[in-house]
Amino acid sequence: PMASDDLLQATPEVLADLPLDHRVGPADFDGGMQAADKTLKQFLNVRLERYAEERNLPEEEVTSGLSPYLHFGHISVHEVFKRLADREHWDIEKLRDQKATGKRAGWWQMSETAEGFLDELITWRELGYNMCWQ
Repeated sequence: PMASDDLLQATPEVLADLPLDHRVGPADFDGGMQAADKTLKQFLNVRLERYAEERNLPEEEVTSGLSPYLHFGHISVHEVFKRLADREHWDIEKLRDQKATGKRAGWWQMSETAEGFLDELITWRELGYNMCWQ
């Protein structure tokens, strides 16, 4: 069923009537498209440069931070790919003569860091999800 305008406002009075565990407090986390966009910009401008070499070192904090935004649909994989491709000045024509080799690096003809991130985003997240779902 469609949510009412009152419910979409998410006022405390309206939320109090929902069958939820009201002992659980709000998370200290900003969701939504604007927060997802800010997180993507920060990743592309600050952390991407070190991603290929340091992504498996949690103490370095170079991950994208996009997982919750992708999970809840606040940003799409298509949007992330497009913004990364634009940053890399990438064009689909670069794939014209590309042969599938099964290797992680080199397929997209982007920087090592961009390809490392796309391996995680597309191969592990998207293809993995679709294979498990099937």
